[in-house]
Amino acid sequence: MYSQTGIDEDYIRFEYSVLPELGDTDIEEYRLNLQKAFQFNKIRATAGLSYSKLRFQFYDINQVFDESTYEDADEVSLFVGMHKRLKSNWIFSLNLRPTLSSNFASSLTDEDFILNAGVAFTKLWADKNRILSLGLVYNTLLGTPLPFPFLIYRTAPNLNWTIQLGIPRTEVFYNVNQRNRVAVRAGLRGFYINNSETVRFGELGSYENSKLRLNGLDLGLMYQFRLQPQILTILKFGYIPWSRMEIISSDQDLIYDFAPTGGAYLNLGLKFNINKV
Repeated sequence: MYSQTGIDEDYIRFEYSVLPELGDTDIEEYRLNLQKAFQFNKIRATAGLSYSKLRFQFYDINQVFDESTYEDADEVSLFVGMHKRLKSNWIFSLNLRPTLSSNFASSLTDEDFILNAGVAFTKLWADKNRILSLGLVYNTLLGTPLPFPFLIYRTAPNLNWTIQLGIPRTEVFYNVNQRNRVAVRAGLRGFYINNSETVRFGELGSYENSKLRLNGLDLGLMYQFRLQPQILTILKFGYIPWSRMEIISSDQDLIYDFAPTGGAYLNLGLKFNINKV
């Protein structure tokens, strides 16, 4: 997101993922992403839209609270990025992603809003097979809006292998041929969703604008098949060996801990590259 990779692409991407039995919770997600790149003199800019529909099915809550208020949520993001070439093959990048993440049960407030952002410097080597990106991001991958460092080293030693090491994601790609590509991946996964309803939690009392949050370690395999020069299909199998899923108050106090165990997931995607038509 904050490296040189992908900033020249115009695309539409659809995704569907299902994570059954993350402890006593099933999670289903539908996602749509749109991106358009622009050139303004020496500045490369990107703009886009992301929409995600999340559905949860909870088990064994024992009527501690009304879980139905957390079963459906939406996330809508606008994003803009600016990438400017500097001296000595460095690129400066600034990204802003204002996001609404909520069950939208009542009128919008600042509790539904998160301003995700990132700033990075990327070094491109003369052979164009290596890049180094380092910077700072502010987002919800840790399950709460927090800043954390961004560091990626990416190298392509030959036409078949691409290796990316760093935070928040490490990936190793292998190009089988022009149409088939496989990868192993490890990274962070998280969300932070506002519940604008007032929910009663037994003896703890009632809470408005409580948050459903998740953060965990995401390990996976990915297979990509290029149907046409502009159409890419994506299949991901993954496992979350460790995660934390909780309901917290607007003051960040713990209300309910789902205590999830590990869970496997499946992700299906279709990417349409507009600038290859």
